[in-house]
This record gives sequence, structure tokens and C-alpha cells, in this order.
Amino acid sequence: MHILILPSWYPAYQGDIRGSFFREQALALQKTGCDVGVVSFDLLGFSWGRSLFQKEVINIEIDCDIPTYRGSLKNRFPKFSKLMKYEVRRQWLKLCQLYIQRYGAPDIIHVHSALDAGYIALDLRSIYSIPYVLTEHSSAFSCNLHSSNELKSIKRIIQGASQCLAVS
Repeated sequence: MHILILPSWYPAYQGDIRGSFFREQALALQKTGCDVGVVSFDLLGFSWGRSLFQKEVINIEIDCDIPTYRGSLKNRFPKFSKLMKYEVRRQWLKLCQLYIQRYGAPDIIHVHSALDAGYIALDLRSIYSIPYVLTEHSSAFSCNLHSSNELKSIKRIIQGASQCLAVS
């Protein structure tokens, strides 16, 4: 089985513990004989200077035999969050398409957190008919921290999933 993991956050380098449990899961799935790939994307903080005009950064590596595609983009328009979310979504989808061109379409996508990776899974399901499962990690639901627009998007993402799981 070919599984593509789309985490909403992921370690950026060796020793980075942010999202290390997603990497550990990918390694565990690989040990069971699954073909596993990871595609992640980060929106980095705003900064003045040359980085203001920097294009996205793409890092492709084989991490313990797992194809790992990482993308990042500087937040050039912090006051226009919708514009940056659109740009991140567009770049992340492009990175997934590069992965699919190289390794083929996965049998299933495992999404970690509806925001932000869920958007990409929904797009990939629409384009390639790849089913996805969603594991939600956020406690923002129980604290009512999502806006009504976010909740509408999350509802679409949840409805598009073949299965939804929650960390507990």
C-alpha cells in the first residue's frame, strides 16, 4: 500500500521535534511494508529585506528511505492572510503534484489536522480521486477558537474524508 502523509507541521531538519510524531508514524508504517511519502509545507514569519521577495523554498530528500518533500514560503503579506493562505495552498498542491509525478498516486492520503493539510487532501481527492483519512490534533474545537468561515471549510474537509480520527 502506498500512503502519502500530509502533516500540517513537520520537522524541518534533523533534531527538530516539531511534528516528530508524524515522522515516527511514517517510519512505523514503512516498517510494515507500506510505501510511504511525506509532503509538508510551512508558512514562515514575515521579515523585511531580501526575504520579502524570496520565492518558495523546496527541499526534497530521502529520509530513511521515505521520500520527503518540504516546502516553505515567507509570509510576504501578513495583513492579507487569505492571500497568503491561497498562495500556500497553491504551492503545497504543486509540491504534491511533483511527488505524484515521481512516485505515482498514493492509494490513500493520511492528513494530520484539517487546517491546513486538509485543504490539500480535498484538492487531491478532487483532482486524482485519492481517498484520505483525517486525524485531528487540534484542541481549538473544544475551545471554540475557529471562526465561522474556518468551520465551514473544516466541515467540507471532514465530509470529504473516508474516515476521521481524533487524538485523545
